[in-house]
Amino acid sequence: FQSEESSYVTSFEASGHDPVYVGRLHQDLEDKNTWILWVVADNLRKGAALNGLQIAEKIFGFKN
Repeated sequence: FQSEESSYVTSFEASGHDPVYVGRLHQDLEDKNTWILWVVADNLRKGAALNGLQIAEKIFGFKN
């Protein structure tokens, strides 16, 4: 899922979707121990309710 105009998902595109999108990952040119990345999510969907459900699925092995 990404814009045709960009190489990464924008906040507008992430709106209404559950996943957290990570893109534009690259190593810092000045510090090789540092990585720079773009992270975007719909914070209303990826909030406490979904996070709690995902934790329960991991702990108890449930799947929707």
